[in-house]
Amino acid sequence: MSINTHLTSIKNYLRTELDNKLVRTVDLYAGQFTDSEIPQKSFVAPAVFISCLGWRIPKDKEYGKRHAEARIAIFVLAKHAKSRVDRMTLAIAIAEKIHVLLANRRIGERCEDFGKTSDFSAENLYSRALDERKHALFLISFWQVVPVSDEIAIEYWDGEPELELTENLDEEV
Repeated sequence: MSINTHLTSIKNYLRTELDNKLVRTVDLYAGQFTDSEIPQKSFVAPAVFISCLGWRIPKDKEYGKRHAEARIAIFVLAKHAKSRVDRMTLAIAIAEKIHVLLANRRIGERCEDFGKTSDFSAENLYSRALDERKHALFLISFWQVVPVSDEIAIEYWDGEPELELTENLDEEV
């Protein structure tokens, strides 16, 4: 298991649980999703994008060095022609549905290896640029302890990796 695999698991779970009439696109995204990113990404709205914004050593001592507490971000993008309030209302409805699906839950292939989602929050990322495009954007974020691996899947590179893994995770740090 890795954070990359976990993001894909969240994507697949949300795609299964969110009605295709409510959310048309569920996909991974690399980093922060903002108004300037919208033209760079092909999607059909309403859309949900999942990303990892980073991680830290788990606060809970129950987990060892093969776990990370990942900060997961889910961006909800709604498009509605009527009004700013209608766009916000749709984005909130989708964000609430995701909240019910994910808040305070263990998400993962083998749930016992994962911590519950924590510090679950949502915020409105309104901006004039989004409003001019007839979009509303919400950020849902949470922390979750996730198993990590020191194995790197080579298919992520176009050629040979430039760096080698030299640290053995089995040694005490």
